[in-house]
Amino acid sequence: MGVASASLIGCEVDTAFFNGNHAPAISVEAANLTDDSSYADDGNTQWDTIIPEVECGPSQKHFFVRDQITSKKYTHVRLQMYPDGGIARFRLYGTVYPNISLSASSSSVSLDTASAIQGGVLMVGRLKDPDQKVISIGPLSNWAIRH
Repeated sequence: MGVASASLIGCEVDTAFFNGNHAPAISVEAANLTDDSSYADDGNTQWDTIIPEVECGPSQKHFFVRDQITSKKYTHVRLQMYPDGGIARFRLYGTVYPNISLSASSSSVSLDTASAIQGGVLMVGRLKDPDQKVISIGPLSNWAIRH
């Protein structure tokens, strides 16, 4: 998923620019795996249904939301297409949980809480510090602080 683990509430499936060759239906499943080597689909992995099979239309964004957020935390997600077709983007929504077991195992390990992998979110904007200097943070300022 690109994060340590997450509880999931929904997803976005975008079939933009796929007219007639879009994915007619999808479902989303998730599992909690210790590492990628245990990903082999050998029938031993417990995949939970997050979004049951639902229809998709051509060239549009589809939002699918569960009644409530999952109680389990997941590390891996798979998108099933029925039968198959074009999907431009797939996004998940939920709550990210950092992997604090790394920092708990050793006092010399630091945890970067601003990392997207640990659930950090970039806030773009302009602020003024107490000395009235403008601080710009974001892609247009090359992630720099300007005085």
